[in-house]
Amino acid sequence: MKDKKSPFFLVSVLIVAMFAFSCVIPTITVLSTGAKSITTLSEALLAFSPDILFLAAVCFGSYIYITKKDLRFEWQFFDSVVSLFLVFNLIYGFALSDKDKLALLSVRITYLPVAFYFLARLFNARTIEQNKKLLHSVFSVYVILALIGLILYFIFPKTNEYIVTITGKPLAQYFITRMGSLYLTPVLFATAMAFTLIYFYQKYIQSNSYKDLFIYLMLWLCLVLSVSRGPMMSFGLAFVILLLIYKKYKLSFISGIGMLLVLLAVSFYATQNLDFIKWLFYSSAKTINMDNDVSRVNRWQVTFENFLAQPFGYGFGKTGAVAFTHLIDKPNIKAAVYSTDGWYLKMACENGVPGLLTYLSLAGILLNTLIKKIKENKNQIALLALGLFIVVHVQSLFSNVLDFFPLIALYWFVAGLAINSYKKDEA
Repeated sequence: MKDKKSPFFLVSVLIVAMFAFSCVIPTITVLSTGAKSITTLSEALLAFSPDILFLAAVCFGSYIYITKKDLRFEWQFFDSVVSLFLVFNLIYGFALSDKDKLALLSVRITYLPVAFYFLARLFNARTIEQNKKLLHSVFSVYVILALIGLILYFIFPKTNEYIVTITGKPLAQYFITRMGSLYLTPVLFATAMAFTLIYFYQKYIQSNSYKDLFIYLMLWLCLVLSVSRGPMMSFGLAFVILLLIYKKYKLSFISGIGMLLVLLAVSFYATQNLDFIKWLFYSSAKTINMDNDVSRVNRWQVTFENFLAQPFGYGFGKTGAVAFTHLIDKPNIKAAVYSTDGWYLKMACENGVPGLLTYLSLAGILLNTLIKKIKENKNQIALLALGLFIVVHVQSLFSNVLDFFPLIALYWFVAGLAINSYKKDEA
């Protein structure tokens, strides 16, 4: 009851609700409107309910910061870094852009999620255990999403296919149908699974619980069934680095063997042999080697040419998913419409070299800060943030993961919690 009276209780509920709604809204919207555009207020309120909950959490958090002076966090160097990144890129991006509506859409997916970093900083007034409980609630949402995905995939495959085909898009397949659960988009679902795998790897390493191991392997199964190589590769690297930090080699070996068995099972399910696994490695190698037969490589080449043509940027609304959706059939407008498969290239096209350098500086300072915190205290939230950092920044080579709104707000939120100052005996 004491926690329910806390000013953070409502903010915590709004945060969990926002992530939960963001999981189900894609499917609900498709079932209610089909492939049609939103035309009524009720449809708009439904489709943008995660945005409404997001803004409600940020607004209520701002209210607490303004009215509760005793709960204000102490400003740190990295807070200034994030603020400068936001201020510079917002001013610069709008100055370059002449597409006001599209510019706002770009800000929504890239810069609005950063507000969750400052919201998390407000949680400095809570103990690390309270913040861990909040994170557990959020990641439990994605465990439920994984369970629903498995049920749709194996028990109700026709229902799953029907929901996807309503959108007018073909069913995504590589040997097998790619799992997207209620997100409907395999790469977005896979990114959520990679984030949640980091969390439950930590849980398993700390608890040595069969329950946590089972959840971990279930999440890995979902990630493999999504056939999203970027999230798989980025999680694999994060797994190895966290393994070396924790030095719990026996438990990591058990989880690794479990992952291998799941991968083998999926390969035999898909191809009755090891062809699926071979294809995963072969296709990934072709992408890394910049093979011209790979569609993503072709998009990189076109986007790099766009960057060279305008190295100081095109401004908001003319890059990434926003440009691809709204400007693909408008060749008279200068834009990098194919900058959808690599966030660094997309950022370079959007705000040019200055914008990309500001983000790389921010990322480098955050990584250095997390490493220092881990060396000092092995802070569990800092370790979680490091895992997510690796997943995000490796995957950003292959997709625009930093634009996956509102999922990417979870990365910024965990980063903010990691920056918070906790007592050593609480970590």
